[in-house]
Amino acid sequence: MKTNMKTFAIIILAILLFSNTSYSQDFLQVDPQAKELFNKAIEQDRMGQMESAIELAVLAYRKDKGILALNDNGFVDRIEKYLNEKISKDPQNMKLLYRKAKLQAVRGRTQEAADLLTKVLRKEGASDLGNLARDLLKRMGPQ
Repeated sequence: MKTNMKTFAIIILAILLFSNTSYSQDFLQVDPQAKELFNKAIEQDRMGQMESAIELAVLAYRKDKGILALNDNGFVDRIEKYLNEKISKDPQNMKLLYRKAKLQAVRGRTQEAADLLTKVLRKEGASDLGNLARDLLKRMGPQ
């Protein structure tokens, strides 16, 4: 009987883990407006409007950080690729470095985020962008 229960539990776990993502996403409690903004962001990405997509994604994230748990079908990876391409063409653009730092912080890549923010801070000093970088570094804490 114990073997049957273990087998049953494993099957249920497998179904939950490998089931259709839209089914499992129904269980996520994400603010409906944030989810709508995030879906619009993904649609903008599909239409090749990455700047607009990023703006919408940021608004959605600010409304509810839970959107990070949604299936984005590689959207966040495409944002990173987009930023990397822009940075490779203009490596001294501190706004781009700051945007990438924020993305990396959100993704949990805090060391890379801290390195980028430090670079922005060194270049920008007490400017508005420098102050944003300083504030984000403080919120991230020691690395």
